[in-house]
Amino acid sequence: MDHAQHAGADVVLAARKFLLVVPLYTAGLTCLPSEFARAQAEDSPVITKDAELALGSYREETRDSVLTSFGTSATGKMLFDGEGKATSVRLGGTFKRICFTDSEDPLSKDQLDGADRLEENSLSASIDQGLQVGRQIGAVVGRTNSPLGQTRWAGVKVGEWWLLETLQTVVDFRRTISEVRALDVTDTDGARIQTPAVLDGTSLSLNVTNFTTPSTILMAGYSRTRRSDRPDAWSMTGEIRQFVDATNSALHLAVGHYENIGTVRQVSLQGQIVANSVRAEWHQRLRERWIIVPGYRWYLETENPRAEGAANSEVGTDSIYLNVRWRYRTDMMWVADQPEIYGFFGRYTTSEPRTVVYGGLGTRMLW
Repeated sequence: MDHAQHAGADVVLAARKFLLVVPLYTAGLTCLPSEFARAQAEDSPVITKDAELALGSYREETRDSVLTSFGTSATGKMLFDGEGKATSVRLGGTFKRICFTDSEDPLSKDQLDGADRLEENSLSASIDQGLQVGRQIGAVVGRTNSPLGQTRWAGVKVGEWWLLETLQTVVDFRRTISEVRALDVTDTDGARIQTPAVLDGTSLSLNVTNFTTPSTILMAGYSRTRRSDRPDAWSMTGEIRQFVDATNSALHLAVGHYENIGTVRQVSLQGQIVANSVRAEWHQRLRERWIIVPGYRWYLETENPRAEGAANSEVGTDSIYLNVRWRYRTDMMWVADQPEIYGFFGRYTTSEPRTVVYGGLGTRMLW
């Protein structure tokens, strides 16, 4: 993720994190994904379909946000026959509305000419194709529209399982083009900053998943991003997921590091960025149908401004949250997950200071 975003982007990213990336409960997984593919080929209907819908609300001092997301997919032998050659297609979208309760909100005042609301629509489509057991390729396209501009992206990925299907690697390449409002402002050192109306960027990432033992999963990732108005950026992530048999639960611990440093030209409003994050979650099963996930995330971002003589600035964030999931069916053995209804609630505070409270509900159906 490029942290050199316009004001207000963190609210958008937080919304997407908790609505579209609901944490997967992988604790106690006793068979590998390729074995799921074999089981699906033998026992499932010809095509398995799912649909997901979620609604979230986010509130802070100067703005209220509502975000609706949906997704639907189908998986099965659509294009090719043979073991490991399933096709999966997915369509997803979000609709977000931000209402400003204070006319002095920076996002409204500086970039929306004092407008009292912002609406954003996003739509994406993807396809993944198995080539054989343990090997997949995929592609994705998407588009986002709002008064702040338009963004289009497209990408491809390749996934492979190694070492008796205990190690997975996924390489992902993506290109993004954004058309935004150009700005012409004077920085604190008197320099003239002219931001471009078109931003072009590419990213290349490698993600590795290792089933170390039947109860331990290790995950790591590295990505490098190039953007036309910024220095090159890179990030690294690491995560461990440990199943605890005594409590029928799992502990997830994750860390992340991000750097966007180098020469900052007079086409960007932000200076050099370094950020670190730590996340901890406890995934607790209750009986057969309930999963409770309390979590905590710490984040610290340091900016070295472009302007001569300007002091470094730091923004820290503390987040606490709770996800509650109820699986209303547990008999669909041909899929790795199950139909469910879930709720998510949380609160995060920043050192600016700023406080955001959010919550929402969602459901996922399979048939």
